[in-house]
Amino acid sequence: MARGKKHLHRPSKQGHEPHKRTQSRRDKEKPADKGEDKNDKKIPMKRRKTNLEGGRLLACPFFKFNPIRHMECMLRNRLKDLPFVVQHVLRSHELQPIHCLVCGEAFRSHDECDSHTKTGSCERRAFEYPGLTQDQQAELRKPRRHLNEEQRWFAVWDIAFPGSPQPDSPYVGSEVEEILGVCFTHHSLFASLADCLVP
Repeated sequence: MARGKKHLHRPSKQGHEPHKRTQSRRDKEKPADKGEDKNDKKIPMKRRKTNLEGGRLLACPFFKFNPIRHMECMLRNRLKDLPFVVQHVLRSHELQPIHCLVCGEAFRSHDECDSHTKTGSCERRAFEYPGLTQDQQAELRKPRRHLNEEQRWFAVWDIAFPGSPQPDSPYVGSEVEEILGVCFTHHSLFASLADCLVP
């Protein structure tokens, strides 16, 4: 009796191909890890450009001179270099009328003011006009490239407030720091206002 050949079951390669294709398809459909997609371009964060060391901001000279009256200058402006300061002062702070430096009387022209001054008939009296004169504005526009940033700021201060002592720093702190500083410096004024408001 002839022995029959044993037929071993050998899985064909074709039987494995669909499985391989399925795995390959799954691998393709598998989401890539974050940051591995070459098509995703990382946009770098832009840092705010400033010419000042440490990113400090310059103060409006009028705020330094009278922080209560000119608090809005500190709250609404970010003056990162001297051109911004000069531009702000020229645009935001009004021009004084042409006036006599002795009595403060205002005139329509410099000729009228000069004629009044030459008479010498006016008496000295206290007066105050906000803003800058035309001569002061012209002086502010002059370049001072030989000076550094701080020296140029103090030059602007001396033009706007001649004879007034310079502040310790041309820079401005955070809003909280500046407001607390004003409250501390003018605490007696705020205390008087509080007394008036309390029934």
